[in-house]
Amino acid sequence: MLEVVARGRKKMKPRIWEHPYAITNIAFILIGVFGGWYQGWDATTLSFVLGLYLVVVIGIRLDDIQKQLGAKKEPLQDDNVAERLQNMELKLTEISEKLDRLLKQPHS
Repeated sequence: MLEVVARGRKKMKPRIWEHPYAITNIAFILIGVFGGWYQGWDATTLSFVLGLYLVVVIGIRLDDIQKQLGAKKEPLQDDNVAERLQNMELKLTEISEKLDRLLKQPHS
């Protein structure tokens, strides 16, 4: 998306995206100061802006968590997928056989 290729090296993100919390803090502080001083917002309106700030910060944190979890996964190779499907088929066969044996046992 917003990634820049640096002369054949790996892709780099713009430096501004390294500190999303700082950017968010500055933006909402400016909104609060502007609204409080120049627009005459009361405590209710400022509380609403604080609620929006909390929602945005939680969204940023969830995005960080999602990126950390996504980074740990290794990409699936075609043969790896085939092996996993074969293992699943074996497990399902075993489960089916166990269920058949359980159903054939006399009930006491």
